[in-house]
Amino acid sequence: MLISTLKNLFKGNKEIFEELYIWDKWDWTKKYPVIHLDFAELAYDTPERLKNSLSDFITRTAIEYSIEIYLQK
Repeated sequence: MLISTLKNLFKGNKEIFEELYIWDKWDWTKKYPVIHLDFAELAYDTPERLKNSLSDFITRTAIEYSIEIYLQK
């Protein structure tokens, strides 16, 4: 729940904090990109599947935020 709260604060989801303590204490004009890595959603039963799951997650996130990835070899 803490991570979800922080995620929504940084994304600027003001409406869900109405009537809560943080409502008038947060600068809602600023929004930040949030990358939430949840290992419960990744396949990790083998090292290879974990590597592939992380790679897929990074690729999807890069596309979502229009980030160009440079891989080191």
